[in-house]
Amino acid sequence: MEQDRTQIILLHQPELEGQAAGHYETIVNLIGGTSTRAGLKVKALLDTNLYETGVEVSKQDLKQLNLKRHKIHPDWNYTLLPRN
Repeated sequence: MEQDRTQIILLHQPELEGQAAGHYETIVNLIGGTSTRAGLKVKALLDTNLYETGVEVSKQDLKQLNLKRHKIHPDWNYTLLPRN
């Protein structure tokens, strides 16, 4: 039996707060309907939580993260691994 390879995407866009919820539901449903030829399916959920803005992470804290950067666009594509 193939293991569940479903990905979950959480969308949060505070700049869009107060907009019609139906618009977001349409986007989330479109993303949630995505699949690959190999059978990978995507689950998408709208994150409606409120988050504090303007929080800055120190350079020291960033250096402590165990990031494995990907070859293509390493600043955008990386894997966060457990700390050693």
